[in-house]
Amino acid sequence: MDTKLRKVLIEVPLHISGFWYVVKSSTIETTGSLGVGLLVKPALKVVYGEYRNCFGETIGVDVFDVEPVRRALEALNLRLPNTNIPNLKVFSKAKLGMGLGVSAALSIGIPLALSLITGRNTTICDVGKAAHIAEVKSLTGYGDVISEIFGKGLVIRLKPGAPCIGLVDSIPLPESMNIIALEVERMSTQTMMKTYGDRIREVGPKVYKEFLRNPSLERFLELAHEFSVRTGMLGKELEEKVKKLIKQEHLDILGFFKKKGLLVIVGNADANRIVTALSHEFGCKPLVLNPRNEGLGLVFY
Repeated sequence: MDTKLRKVLIEVPLHISGFWYVVKSSTIETTGSLGVGLLVKPALKVVYGEYRNCFGETIGVDVFDVEPVRRALEALNLRLPNTNIPNLKVFSKAKLGMGLGVSAALSIGIPLALSLITGRNTTICDVGKAAHIAEVKSLTGYGDVISEIFGKGLVIRLKPGAPCIGLVDSIPLPESMNIIALEVERMSTQTMMKTYGDRIREVGPKVYKEFLRNPSLERFLELAHEFSVRTGMLGKELEEKVKKLIKQEHLDILGFFKKKGLLVIVGNADANRIVTALSHEFGCKPLVLNPRNEGLGLVFY
């Protein structure tokens, strides 16, 4: 039987946390975060083999220079290639550092692709653990990896840690719902934790506990807004600007919040109307995303 890998498409969904707090432990594998976030598509796509140019734009960076990717490969004893792998491409509408869990998606997708290309029998749990360790060591994320591998729709992190150590539950969401994401400022995870870390540690456990009393999309959006205001991520000026815009344009909005430098608006309104309003107000075009009710996906050709 010919088992040589010819083509594979790996889809890793992106993830936007609405509220969270870090839970540190004696090991990196059990260190993580408790919180709730939205799993979204279009997913980041890692493609190996001949492909038609139908996946959109490439990610625009050398993925092997991304620190968490390098750490994840090292954790799995996968050697970095000396040269670019010509048939390996990464496609993503979102870019690194936006607050959409792109570094986590890369840390899952690239090691998994190299494992398949080299014929290694690496399990999803092993890839997930390596990616989680890489994210925690690189200070780029504490809960994105487990959410992106095992989550669906609205992802609730019930136990901190790497995949197959931590635990998530999910509330499926209608995939027709619009999630509009606009980067209003650049902010790294390290800067976010340095600036808002004390408030996150104070407010995060309270809103997370409140959510668990009545888990729903509506409650998530209320608490994500409250969290971003109380931590200081969503300033008064920006909050009032968005509220005014929603009222002026009569937009059918379910809620909005801010994570790092990312303004997130969730609604049932025509996405084009929201995009037009935000583009006019802020001078740049936001991403149009939708809930994804499936975690890590693979298609072999």
